[in-house]
Amino acid sequence: MILDAYTHWTPPNYVKELSTVKNGSAVAEARHVMDLSSQNKSFIDPEFRIKEMDQFGFAAQVTMVHSIIEPNTFELTNEENLRLVRVINDEISALESDTHGRIMGVGSIPLNSLEEGGLEEMDRAIRELGLKGFMVPTNACGVPVDNFGLAWERAAKLDVPVYIHPVDTYGKNSRSYEQEYDLMHVLGWPYETGLIWMRLMLSGILSKFPSLKIITHHLGGVIPYMIGRIQESYDSKASKVLNVRGESYGVEGYNPKDYLDSFYYDTAIGGNLSALKLGLDVVGQEKMIFSTDYPWGPDGGKVRMANYPGLIEHLGLDGEALENLFSKTAMRLLKIEL
Repeated sequence: MILDAYTHWTPPNYVKELSTVKNGSAVAEARHVMDLSSQNKSFIDPEFRIKEMDQFGFAAQVTMVHSIIEPNTFELTNEENLRLVRVINDEISALESDTHGRIMGVGSIPLNSLEEGGLEEMDRAIRELGLKGFMVPTNACGVPVDNFGLAWERAAKLDVPVYIHPVDTYGKNSRSYEQEYDLMHVLGWPYETGLIWMRLMLSGILSKFPSLKIITHHLGGVIPYMIGRIQESYDSKASKVLNVRGESYGVEGYNPKDYLDSFYYDTAIGGNLSALKLGLDVVGQEKMIFSTDYPWGPDGGKVRMANYPGLIEHLGLDGEALENLFSKTAMRLLKIEL
């Protein structure tokens, strides 16, 4: 049984609402996603998605809003931030109901209005709407997501997983050449994921809320490949870290390898078997969950649906381990039955 545990969807009412705000970037991205959705049924049509799931033998999907229209990535008023997140959560909950659970929903968090109704919206999303967790961007208009301690505290209290999705560096923090040739998306996002992985550890969020269940995209970005360098750079007995210039940064003596198990890692890595084997070796199959990142990828996600299961089957896992990676681990995390 295959559960595609990290996919995206276009909530039509939300996109319409986003296209009316007084923010040029938000309006442009909303129109871009509208165009994509008009050209690709996989982005917006639940019946079409289910037909493709049936074609490739997928039992269900877990879906969330596209990261490029995630409301926390735009400069909005706190009132707009909260209102738009509520629209997303309502629509994704309705999608799950309309598809009889074939497409299950993960909600959004109004990070910029947590003390103005945002925490209550988190409660509503899980307890009333029945959403299975939350997705957050790696940064909200340049503010790293580890800075939103209230959101992490509430997610831990609700005992639901938090999906982290990389987004572009923000405005003045970005370098122009990162945006050329789509480099930020292709290479910058895996680095951004690794950066937030480290920040969640070093900022103390993981120590303060040890019950958190965090799902990283693209197999944890650079983390599996760079864990040796990270480990070498952060002596677990040190109270400070020196950079190459001899400048001192205070840390609490973290041992990075001890935190590998604090995260889960999806398999949307571009169809590279060697990378999957590296991830398996570094983090273990118990922490890997199957994902295609549908409907992104060639031919509206169909190429990944056709090819990714075969790559997983070439990892040499036994029956139970293979079943865990394809569905059971994510089902336990999300508290669902199929």
